[in-house]
Amino acid sequence: MCPFCRRFGRNPRENGRRVRGLAGGLDIVVAGIDGCRSGWVCVAGKPGGWAAERHPDFASAMDALTGCAAVLVDMPIGFASGPPGRAVEKVARKAIGPRRSSVFEPPLRPALAAATQDEATRLNRAAGGGGISAQCFHIIRRMREIDGWITPERQARVMEGHPEFAFRTLAGRVLAHPKRKAEGRAERASLLTWAGFDLAALEAARRALGGIAPDDLLDACVLAHAAWRVANGVAERIPAVPGTDARGLRMEMWA
Repeated sequence: MCPFCRRFGRNPRENGRRVRGLAGGLDIVVAGIDGCRSGWVCVAGKPGGWAAERHPDFASAMDALTGCAAVLVDMPIGFASGPPGRAVEKVARKAIGPRRSSVFEPPLRPALAAATQDEATRLNRAAGGGGISAQCFHIIRRMREIDGWITPERQARVMEGHPEFAFRTLAGRVLAHPKRKAEGRAERASLLTWAGFDLAALEAARRALGGIAPDDLLDACVLAHAAWRVANGVAERIPAVPGTDARGLRMEMWA
């Protein structure tokens, strides 16, 4: 039994049946994951009981979450091999409006192997894409971690999300402030508190774990809430009919 299932009383064998049908219930355990300076921050549990943990790599995070019915991660899953790239980013930008700058263009698949930003740009342009920004290259190794672990079969349970898309869905509107501002963090914290997250306890865990920025924790929380929606069959997927990449991975986001 995985650590989170032991904590929240979930049987992974029962959970496996729920995963296949994405059927929900009060006893399921789900998780949201976001990259952080020292690895990956995971917020897992169920309404009324959420816990935060940090893992050094994606595979170890997945080992800890084997019994979760749905896991949403803030990182691209599935990579286009050439133009016009992934459609999901275009739909997401339209959905979140003023917060659209938070949705970056992921590299094309050939650029994932790059060791430097210059090499990533060269490979991406050779495949028909544009340059690779420093921000994008900084997390390419995270993308490689996920791409090395995920399979089309595993994508039935572990899916891509985006915090701003998830916050928009939770609020029922586009948020007024960016998350980097104090007003934005307060706005997001208020929504999560309303959704049942004990942010005081989770913030204490964040400080104790170290290497996790405050906004990383908030993002993992809202992805956990979105995972709960997925497991209960009420989540929104964009685009409605996603494309697949060369490995058969769906290029989509859930919230």
